[in-house]
Amino acid sequence: MLNKMHLNTLLRPGFFAVLLGLMLTGCSEPAERTAYPLPEQTQDYRWTDIRERASSVLLTVFDTGEVKVPVSGVLDNLETYPGSEDKSRWVKVFAFHFNHPQYGDVLIDTGLDRRFQSGGQGSYRGVLAPFIVEDSRQQRGQNIGAQLKRAGISPNLIFLSHIHGDHTSGLPEMPQGARVIATAGESFHDYPLIMYNDHFDGVVQIEELDMAAGRAMGPFERVVDVFGDQTFFAIATPGHTAGNLSFLINSSEGWVLLTGDASHTRYGFDNNIIPGWAEDRNEAMRSLEALRTFAEKNPQITVIAGHEW
Repeated sequence: MLNKMHLNTLLRPGFFAVLLGLMLTGCSEPAERTAYPLPEQTQDYRWTDIRERASSVLLTVFDTGEVKVPVSGVLDNLETYPGSEDKSRWVKVFAFHFNHPQYGDVLIDTGLDRRFQSGGQGSYRGVLAPFIVEDSRQQRGQNIGAQLKRAGISPNLIFLSHIHGDHTSGLPEMPQGARVIATAGESFHDYPLIMYNDHFDGVVQIEELDMAAGRAMGPFERVVDVFGDQTFFAIATPGHTAGNLSFLINSSEGWVLLTGDASHTRYGFDNNIIPGWAEDRNEAMRSLEALRTFAEKNPQITVIAGHEW
């Protein structure tokens, strides 16, 4: 059944693209949910303290291919967009990796699996799939499984910025037993025949990250020190989805801010334009403004938008 959020989009211009974006979460749900074991959250540090304790972890970006999507889905306001006459655009699909001294190989989002090498909708299924993922392109060996194998990486932990198919489609190529973590309460929607996928078919359990256990650290309302050692932070940035996460990696090479789909594109980030695909437009704007404020206060930071670097 479509909920009120879906029905409300029918009243907006471009409602069809928005509705399709909200349906992007169609997937089978893991059999069990359990709490991610968060370490005790320290209450007495500031961002300046964290920067001074930069860790040795280094971030690697894996470009796993591209999907063609409606521009109105990734940018809510097209009036100033240079390619506003284009109804569709190609966006990259990333996965991110770093090696933690205690937890080993960590992956953030999973990129695309090899089914996108043949183009089309890849692993997306359903009558609406061609309207949200219009096409795809991926070189041979560009899929996340092949790239991880060449790099000798076997993820132990997989953190999802949110549960949309373009961030989960690499799950079938992940090693058996890898732990999958997402925000507590992040929705799984399954619309048989309409929009669905098999990304979670092999996932027995998902661990839920309780962002309410974090602390307010300006300009963000909730931040979690994921490992308790100030190397890796999850930041609540709801709007695109209720549980959308951004991440900060405190690397000795400098801070790296991953926006997740709080901002799909660098253009949207730089121009304060939220995604067209947003479950809550007001929250999406608050999240984007907080990310922009943080970046402005830390000009040496590297910002990587959800689908554009």
